[in-house]
Amino acid sequence: PWINIYFETCKFNPSVDFLLFTDCDIPEIQASNLKFIPFSLEKFNRLASEKLEFKIALTNAYKICDFKPAFGSLFQDHINQYDFWGHIDVDLIFGNIREFMTHNLLHEYEILAPKKEYLPGHFTLYKNCDKVNQLYRESRDYKKVFSTPDKYFCFDECNFQWFELIKGTPLDQLNCDIVSMTHIVQSLAEQNRLKAYFETHILE
Repeated sequence: PWINIYFETCKFNPSVDFLLFTDCDIPEIQASNLKFIPFSLEKFNRLASEKLEFKIALTNAYKICDFKPAFGSLFQDHINQYDFWGHIDVDLIFGNIREFMTHNLLHEYEILAPKKEYLPGHFTLYKNCDKVNQLYRESRDYKKVFSTPDKYFCFDECNFQWFELIKGTPLDQLNCDIVSMTHIVQSLAEQNRLKAYFETHILE
């Protein structure tokens, strides 16, 4: 019910393009930075199978959340002109994104997360380069995660460990079912193999 408010807050960030892949009715929105791309779950399965080179057969669209870290690979044809890409949710109300995702931060870091404890699925930015776009492959579990049709693993975030991380428990001390993107990014950042920014900028 608040989608029109969401669109308004997107419109007021004109230097950011929002690409919406959807099988919903496309609204009549006058905003050059809102780009609606007709899509379907069947198209997603075909695209993911082709790009990942193993069969993807999702029956539940919510499962696509696990694939968010791979969007840089899957949708490269749509984003190759951008320096950064990201994934967001459609139940956010944006302020001025450029006020907290500044030019200096974009120049310095390869991944930017507006939460101090983990990569949030509702807003994370990735530098658009092969190194970062392929990071999901650093997880020993990515094929298991992607080829399991309906079970959501919270791969894009931290395998459901939000509350423990917010309490301050180190991720490597938690009993996780999979190696998530937060595992990958935090580990590589600690090894100085990746420049990652974690700082809380989102009010909930």
